[in-house]
Amino acid sequence: MSHGRVYMSDVLKGMKDLVSGRDKISKGVRLISSQYTGTKVLPFKTFGVTARLERDGKVYLGTGVAPMATSGGVREPEAVKDFRLAVAHLARLEERLNRGDKNLLNPLEVEEAVLEVDTILAKERKLSNPRPTSGIGSEVAIASTVALLDAEAAYYGIPTALAMRALLLHLQGKDMNVDGLVSPLPKFNILNYGKHSGTKREDGLPHIWIQETKVAPIGAKDFEEAVSMGTEVLEKLIKIVGVDNIGFEAGISPVLTSPEQIYELTTKAIEKAGLAGKVVIAADAAASEFSDPVKAGSDKFEYRLYPGEKPLDADGMVKFWEEMTRRYPIISIEDGMNSEDSKGWKMLMSSLGGKKEIQGDDLFVTDPDEITHFSDCANSVLIKPNQAGTIVRTMKAIAVARKLGYTISPSHRSGKVPGGYGIIPELCLGTQAEWIKPGAPRRERAGFVNNVTTMINELKMLGIKVEFAGSRVAKRFQV
Repeated sequence: MSHGRVYMSDVLKGMKDLVSGRDKISKGVRLISSQYTGTKVLPFKTFGVTARLERDGKVYLGTGVAPMATSGGVREPEAVKDFRLAVAHLARLEERLNRGDKNLLNPLEVEEAVLEVDTILAKERKLSNPRPTSGIGSEVAIASTVALLDAEAAYYGIPTALAMRALLLHLQGKDMNVDGLVSPLPKFNILNYGKHSGTKREDGLPHIWIQETKVAPIGAKDFEEAVSMGTEVLEKLIKIVGVDNIGFEAGISPVLTSPEQIYELTTKAIEKAGLAGKVVIAADAAASEFSDPVKAGSDKFEYRLYPGEKPLDADGMVKFWEEMTRRYPIISIEDGMNSEDSKGWKMLMSSLGGKKEIQGDDLFVTDPDEITHFSDCANSVLIKPNQAGTIVRTMKAIAVARKLGYTISPSHRSGKVPGGYGIIPELCLGTQAEWIKPGAPRRERAGFVNNVTTMINELKMLGIKVEFAGSRVAKRFQV
């Protein structure tokens, strides 16, 4: 993202100028598209944009890349998933931005132009009841708005993380500040099943449907120690099972036959690493992948934790989570119920929400309206910018979540691009996120994790205090 010589005395001014639109560029923007190879096990292409702004003979560049996903919520905006069509849509956006009536140094005015093009393209493509950015394509919208924000940050001489912070504070109606920044607590993915499994049964189905099991080093003193702890647990896990078959998130997928074995094995790895009490478990069930309405049109759902199992109703699913959190050091449950089973979510929240993190991903799809509508179903939200569709809508979702008192967890996707173009590290540091969901602490995901460390150090070199979120999470939720 944007780098250069930045001094603390200029930071607040740059943040204020960004959201106020002090300076103006109304024409001459260039948007170049690219295909990037993602981090999935198989070759996985994603859509990227490089933005070029020019003023007074100086050029400012920015980059944004939209990861694609293996699975997603039913309410997510659509990606076009056709590179040639995405390029054509990007050209339409570039033409609209160059008409001269929008300030290209103001992310809010860029947002207006993107949504205008989106509305036109949705009509041309005859989409029925499209989600915002489905017309232009969610990957085109998020990659272009992030690239332009990155270039705008370069113009105003501030790190992109602080440009994001400025945008969030503006939407919240707060004064610009750099107080209370935190480095996020990572949820490291170590076991992959469901659609992300690296092993399958003979019939092609996963052995277990619960998608991800993560470890969270709440006892670490800082982000670097948290990374070390996560790595130690993963190494012990690999030694215990004797295999290293890679899942989609760089975790492993040994052949297990029940969810209980997942959490038993994870607990054993934590204990073998000597980190009991310092590292806890975060579950990501992706329950929409293994549940269905009992009949068409019904609001009652049945759940199967592994293929062939006798189905559980919502009450049975809640009892399952009650038992798992009683037996194992689980602090967080993501997508523990089907995204359409709002009654089940409320039951889970009523049962465990007072002491556990109940986090919505497919339930909310990073949509500010969905977060408001289902506000009593959870106490935390996963943040995926390409679900929101634009960087402004991402910040609006975060603003709504913060008003509700939710914790937030910016997250990778299974097709994320390694290195510095995924925007998640910047998003975490710019929004005081309690969590980051980066995948496993190794292989291609290492660049993603290392990027966070680099950005933390850069902010500290500007004289900005950055505290680690581990103790904050430990005070909020119980094991």
